[in-house]
Amino acid sequence: MITKRILISAVGGLALTVFSPFSLAGDNADSAPPAETASPGEAPAAPAPSPAAEEQPSLAERSAAGEIVWLSDWSREGKSLAPDGWELDDKKKPIEMELSGRGEDSVLRLRSRDSAFGVYREGEIDIREYPFLNWEWKVTELPEGGSFLDKDTDDQAAQIYVSFGSLSFFNKPFVKAVGYYWSSTVPVGTDGPAPTWGKSRMIVLRSGEEGLGQWQSEKRNVAGDYRRLFDDDPPDEASAVRLYTNSQHTKSGTEVFFRNIYFSRE
Repeated sequence: MITKRILISAVGGLALTVFSPFSLAGDNADSAPPAETASPGEAPAAPAPSPAAEEQPSLAERSAAGEIVWLSDWSREGKSLAPDGWELDDKKKPIEMELSGRGEDSVLRLRSRDSAFGVYREGEIDIREYPFLNWEWKVTELPEGGSFLDKDTDDQAAQIYVSFGSLSFFNKPFVKAVGYYWSSTVPVGTDGPAPTWGKSRMIVLRSGEEGLGQWQSEKRNVAGDYRRLFDDDPPDEASAVRLYTNSQHTKSGTEVFFRNIYFSRE
């Protein structure tokens, strides 16, 4: 028995590893022990469960045990568009937001039409203990010609930011952030300051139509990205996570889905 490992990397961040056990035909065939057979009238013994088949802890269980900081156990009560515990940032309407499912199956859908908006969740997150941000996203529509390298085309189907500093009205201009983009045109791996917000640093993780319409898993060492992009050690705590979509500059449209957002130790 050997193990085949497939490693897919996005900008040095995401590492999605799939383990696929398989046997080579004829491998050690001569030394293989004879198969056990049941006696007449006896039911054959049930095979021992494979370790790979053992059920893994859910995100809820890992969160309850303090292994992760889970942010997207989304639900909605009342008339607010944003999920409970999150706030709406309506930069430009119209806003189209939909929440479906529960627990690990809960999905947040954002759709823009010549608009810009998002949601954010404030709360202190110990980046020293939980430096890795994990999430899944799916983009089904890209803003036409969107590129954050030019203020006139600064639209992205999907943006996720980790902020450092209070988002209060007076302090907001001084808040630093590390942002991850799914861009329409900017090549994967491009990073640098945002033209409209000098305190932010962006990294393009996905670009164009490759993977469009399919769920993509991401994992980033936020502390490491902050250190590289700002040439400084990050604060001990992050203050917020923010999710956005926008298409107001290109006068087009977007659609993105988010799920399973959490910080982890490794």
